[in-house]
Amino acid sequence: MNRRADNILSDRLPISFGEATRNLNRANVEKYQRRILKLSEQLIAGELSFTEWQREMAASLKVVHVQNYVLGRGGIDLVSSDNWLSVGRELKRQYTYLRKFARDIKSEKLSKRQLLARSQMYADSATTSFWAGEQDTAIAAGYTEMRRHLSAADHCEDCPQYAASGWQKAGSLPMPTQQCQCRVRCKCWVEWR
Repeated sequence: MNRRADNILSDRLPISFGEATRNLNRANVEKYQRRILKLSEQLIAGELSFTEWQREMAASLKVVHVQNYVLGRGGIDLVSSDNWLSVGRELKRQYTYLRKFARDIKSEKLSKRQLLARSQMYADSATTSFWAGEQDTAIAAGYTEMRRHLSAADHCEDCPQYAASGWQKAGSLPMPTQQCQCRVRCKCWVEWR
């Protein structure tokens, strides 16, 4: 870790990376939801070919995942080559889902409404990259414990259980969006110490 990051995170007090950062993550996801929704609307209207739609969807996913990982990590200066490999693995997973989505569209398994709703979830998936970046930052900075918090939202059955478990070893609880029924729409957040 570079010296600047060490100075920022060296006090080891319980921290969360802040509501402002989570709000930036949400704003970026919403921006890409609009972009991806527009792409899908253009596909439906015949304004984009299927190949163009797939290419633009993949490009949008790449940008939003990279941006949100960097945001969770605390800035581009804190992203290592290993971190980029982690982002690449997540993108590979998302591209696999996108190919399946494209097959479902091509085989006409989805209504227009389903196509649009599912499209928006691809932008939501970038929240997983944000949380991965935050976890990488906290662990690299030496934080050894984490706890999940519920935000003001409806939660699945899993999230209150994670929050009720209190302080746990860093990395032992799933990050928000992971291993919960909320999936990419999870509104929980994490505190570190």
